[in-house]
Amino acid sequence: MKFLGIYRLWCGLFLLGLTACSITSSPAAATTGKDPLADPDALAQDPLVAGMLARVTSNQLSSFVGDLSGEWPVLISGETHTLSSRVHLAGDPVAKATEYVYERLQDMGLDAQYVDWQLPTGQITRGRNVVAELRGLVHPGEIVLLTAHVDDMVNRDVTPAGVRLPALPGPVIDPLWHRLPAPGADDNASGTAGVLLAARILQGYRFERTVRFVFFTGEENGYLGSYCYATAMRDAGENLVAVYNLDMLAYDHADGPVVDVNLRAEDTSPLDTPLARVFLQVIRAYQIDLIPELHYQTGIHVGSDHGSFWWRGYPAVHFMEDGDGDFNPYYHSQYETLDNLNMIYFTHIIQAVVGTVAHAAGPLPQD
Repeated sequence: MKFLGIYRLWCGLFLLGLTACSITSSPAAATTGKDPLADPDALAQDPLVAGMLARVTSNQLSSFVGDLSGEWPVLISGETHTLSSRVHLAGDPVAKATEYVYERLQDMGLDAQYVDWQLPTGQITRGRNVVAELRGLVHPGEIVLLTAHVDDMVNRDVTPAGVRLPALPGPVIDPLWHRLPAPGADDNASGTAGVLLAARILQGYRFERTVRFVFFTGEENGYLGSYCYATAMRDAGENLVAVYNLDMLAYDHADGPVVDVNLRAEDTSPLDTPLARVFLQVIRAYQIDLIPELHYQTGIHVGSDHGSFWWRGYPAVHFMEDGDGDFNPYYHSQYETLDNLNMIYFTHIIQAVVGTVAHAAGPLPQD
């Protein structure tokens, strides 16, 4: 999730004109036919999708989150690394994290690719996303995106109880991410782990539409990687029929299993509402123990990468833990670790996400 200290940087880059971002993609066909995105209320439980949800387990999610947040060493390109930080400003740590994502996708049998991005100015305004897809068999030009950002940040020094310590007076010469680990287990190893597990599960099935998994970098510095990607998709005429963004999904310690569904209001854009309603109907149809709450967002600061797709005219929603009544006190700190997460709650969210993406993409009978 974007941290407020770099808001001015983002606005400055925005005013410089980010259409200079570019990647290569191919045009897609127009949407045709009837589907859950056109009539979410008609969505009913599908035994095929129920089987997908059954494969979402806490153990697999814990394994991915632990790998990404430095709980234990991981193997990357044949060498052992501990991903104790994924700060984009630090360069190599986030590069190793994207390499981890790339290799895990390849291990699943997906054709993963690095997609470099570059903005017009500055050293931090370059990076790479990781992309893999399942090609649709009926409407391959209609694309359902499932996204998360890989990078993290530490800009808060807290006690083990989550109480924030006073900041040093005066200008910050040595930022916290130079001195403290940035595990980012919730923000956003949780979202990255969710997309990885969804990719592992969904790649074993066939769908009418293309399902694309996209892992961004530069989110904590102003949605940079996603802005470049969304801009390139628009410029290439890609038909993104749904964008589902995962960011901070695993902290829940009060007031029930509330999950935020962030979208634009109907009078701002009617495009997002069907996407959100599919998610709500999946929770109902599969009796998932979650309490979804709709939140309508306006303005430039929307908190995560879904905003990049809004500004380029695409339908998108963002799933997040309860940001109002139960916000993670360890956010952007050295204690944002695996042991402070609620894995049962997290598992339920990813079950709902897998079901939502599967229904939106249109599952086809297995041979």
